[in-house]
Amino acid sequence: MSVKIFPSAITQQTVEVYDSRISVRSKVIYLILLGMLIAAVAALPLIYVDVAVQSRGTFQSALQRNSLMSSVGGRLEKWSLAENQKVKKGDVLAIVRAEVVQLEINGVAERLTLLDDFISDLGSLLNLNLEGQLISLLPLKSKYYQSSLLEFQTKIHNQAALLEKLERDFDRAQLLLDSKSIAFADYDNTEVQYKQAITQMELLKKQQVNQWEQELINHQNEKIRLKNQMDVYSEQMDQYKIIAGTNGTLINVLNLNVGDFIHPQQKLAELSPDTTVIAVTYISPVDIAFLEIGQEVVFQVDAYNYNQWGVAMGKVIDIADDLTLINEREAGFLVTCALDTPFLTLSSGQEGHIKKGMTFNARFVVARRSLFQLLYDKVDNWLNPQVQQPS
Repeated sequence: MSVKIFPSAITQQTVEVYDSRISVRSKVIYLILLGMLIAAVAALPLIYVDVAVQSRGTFQSALQRNSLMSSVGGRLEKWSLAENQKVKKGDVLAIVRAEVVQLEINGVAERLTLLDDFISDLGSLLNLNLEGQLISLLPLKSKYYQSSLLEFQTKIHNQAALLEKLERDFDRAQLLLDSKSIAFADYDNTEVQYKQAITQMELLKKQQVNQWEQELINHQNEKIRLKNQMDVYSEQMDQYKIIAGTNGTLINVLNLNVGDFIHPQQKLAELSPDTTVIAVTYISPVDIAFLEIGQEVVFQVDAYNYNQWGVAMGKVIDIADDLTLINEREAGFLVTCALDTPFLTLSSGQEGHIKKGMTFNARFVVARRSLFQLLYDKVDNWLNPQVQQPS
């Protein structure tokens, strides 16, 4: 007769019975899974991932848009602005009528032309040979100095005729004095008149030369003054012109035509400069501490399919020192980035250019951490920055 130590119901629940029921294959699978789990835990400190800050942004021109405004009012004489029109630096896009200033410019220009003729004529007159008693005619440009030369020639001719007569009288008096036919007083009177005529001839020449020299100085000074005045008028005329300050594209152009009236300081259009495209985004104050100038950035451009075109690379070139209010509920630090290449490329070689106004999602790689460190530090908000943390 056998003795039962445990009831059969109890023995069916023991580890030994359970272990005997497990097949060898099941044990192998269990050990493999257990080994994989242990290996995964052991590999956590060895596996590193990039920790990134993400932000939305827009591609913009390196220069801000310029507003094209008229500094004066008036009617349009020229209008060459059109939407999306390409312009170059220095192009005259519009002109406002400036009748009064133009009349002043025309008057000054005519006076300058006349002064040039005067100065040229005076240069010729001052080079005249005045040693003799005959003054030759010159081909002068202005009628004024033609008359002046003619008047001077007449005076010299009259004085020369008088001098010849007095010279004959003096020679006759000299002969009569030698023959003692006249008194010395009469001779002396004739000699004085003759010498006075010679002196008067030299005086006429010197006075005329001095007058011409003074007029030359006056004309030269007036020319300098008028040239300065012309520069002022030219500057005023520039105020009546709408000139492109840089190469770019016109946008938001008003619908105006020649003859329309515009007001002072009226905005006519905006000029979007053709400069290097930069990426502009705002970073939350929570994440700004991890960014630095020169840091690499990855841009996923919304206009191009990420799987086909890939991503654009760039670097941080500027970080704002102060917070900027984006809207009533958001604020951030303005971060400016430069692109390594302004285009994306398909595998076929086709290029897709990045244009101003395109939006993107930027990823700023701020650290490289192991999975163990991430779990330990509980910084899963780095891996998924879209998750809002409770305040």
